[in-house]
Amino acid sequence: MRKPFARPVLIACAFAAAPAFAAEPITALYCANLVDTAAGKVLGAHTVVVEGRRIKEVKPGRVTVDGAKTVDLAGATCLPGLMD
Repeated sequence: MRKPFARPVLIACAFAAAPAFAAEPITALYCANLVDTAAGKVLGAHTVVVEGRRIKEVKPGRVTVDGAKTVDLAGATCLPGLMD
């Protein structure tokens, strides 16, 4: 006799036993200036938060991000999203 629920239970157990995926690294870039291409302005100091290979957010000023590797770009102007 066939057990109809055996396969879903085995699949669920396999996922429960699998190791969790590693979180993507987070990097905080401290930029002296930031170019806002949409507004056509050069803004002052900003923090660009990058998760993995994607920009997660852009915050005004120098903001501390918990658990992030920090890169100080003092004197540099950032153009986030200009290239892949």
